Amino acid sequence: MGFRVRPATVDDAADIARIHVESWRTAYAGIYDEHVLASFPLEKREREWRDTLADDTRASFEFVAEDAQGKVFAFISAGSERSGDPDFAGQVYAIHVLPAHKGLGIGRSLMSTATKQLVDHGIGSLLVWVLTENHPARNFYEKLGGELARTQKITVGGQTVDEVGYGWKDICTLVG
Repeated sequence: MGFRVRPATVDDAADIARIHVESWRTAYAGIYDEHVLASFPLEKREREWRDTLADDTRASFEFVAEDAQGKVFAFISAGSERSGDPDFAGQVYAIHVLPAHKGLGIGRSLMSTATKQLVDHGIGSLLVWVLTENHPARNFYEKLGGELARTQKITVGGQTVDEVGYGWKDICTLVG
């Protein structure tokens, strides 16, 4: 399958929101309760992504993957680490690939593109948070060389779950 990765634009907001919601509901089914999954509304996500992508002062980088016909099916958002972690300067905030497109190297390509952008902006280390029970995502980060670095609890929709943070002290290994 041919695809290309490119910077996201405000015109991609609806596609990114659709991917975000569909991927989120699929990946977290069985982890989050049904009421939590249902509380992730498409309209709200589209507004949030439109606002994010329209903000020329944002410090994050967003990229999408699209097929030869220009249909967007994956995205990544990354930037500076948000909590002031002393060991990791960068963070992947979100990476989602529609289920039908997983296992084709798209996630790896998105990670490579985003980390190259981070390196170009002087960021050399990276942290990404993933739900402890999301084993496919954990396997993905481990195959990319991520090392278990942190744990935390988060509450979404009134449900508390565990997260693990994978870290890369030198993200140059992720740049393809």
